[in-house]
Amino acid sequence: MENFEFLKERAKEFWERGFEDFEKKRLNLSAFDFEQAIQMWVKYLGDAILLQDIFQKISVKIILKKIVENCKKFLKFLEEKIGEKFI
Repeated sequence: MENFEFLKERAKEFWERGFEDFEKKRLNLSAFDFEQAIQMWVKYLGDAILLQDIFQKISVKIILKKIVENCKKFLKFLEEKIGEKFI
């Protein structure tokens, strides 16, 4: 359980720092921070699913669909703020 809390706390720190870096126009660092936060949340989810033996109850497709939807929203947000298309 300690590892779960560690991952959650580090992810939260990266997430918050991502917004700080974005406001200071340090876009490369902001993108890195958000990427790290997402990776830690995915790791946390993966560990939690395996640990609790509910992997079969939760469809990986549903989780990935949510991740993709939120990544698209984030890219749209960046594109609107920067005025430039990424994809």
